[in-house]
Amino acid sequence: MPKSAAPQRPIPPMPKRPPPRGQSVPPRPAELCRPTRVAAKSVVERSRKSRSKSRVAELCRPTPPRLVYRAMRGDKTDLVAPIAFQGSSIKALAADMPLLALRAVESGCSHKSPFLHASWDYWIARKWLERGRVRTRDTNNYLVSIGLDHFDPSRVIDFSSVDAMRAWLGRAFERPEIQDLATGRAGSMACGDKEVLLLWRGDIPEEAVAQIGEDGPPPTIDPRRRALQASCL
Repeated sequence: MPKSAAPQRPIPPMPKRPPPRGQSVPPRPAELCRPTRVAAKSVVERSRKSRSKSRVAELCRPTPPRLVYRAMRGDKTDLVAPIAFQGSSIKALAADMPLLALRAVESGCSHKSPFLHASWDYWIARKWLERGRVRTRDTNNYLVSIGLDHFDPSRVIDFSSVDAMRAWLGRAFERPEIQDLATGRAGSMACGDKEVLLLWRGDIPEEAVAQIGEDGPPPTIDPRRRALQASCL
């Protein structure tokens, strides 16, 4: 009988030789590298749709809180500058702003300061509303929200936290009298009440102040974005 042939082993592919020294690899044909028009168009359309969806989602997202809250007296004298500061120039009041602001916080309700005091926290403002009704028997007092978008950033003093206070005080914190107030009673009161001071009492834009209810804080969605809310829900 004839012997069966031995199975042939597959011949391994020849290794690619590097190009000779000084000679570069020839480029691939341009038609192999260039995407087709249909593929390029679909990529552009997907990119546009993705950007459009991201933009809508961004516009529909609630804006960061830009409202502060305050309990106002029923006679509406809170928006009137105190007699001691009426006629004073802003330059004179700002001569030693850090000391003036910290002393205003420390004095609390005992003295009317040139600043309008408010809080980032709605419930803290409501607490002061209830205290005012007990202490002064003012049953006509009410809560307001104050929109910070109506103020230049230089007219807002944020003492709501230690970091915010240190950032606003800057190098003034190195002064001994400023340190004593910031690390003492004034700093403790300001941070505890998440306090914000607005410049100046008697010069607050009327359109920034809005009376609100006592059952909870109002929504903080930018009015310009409200038209998009129906399509986002």
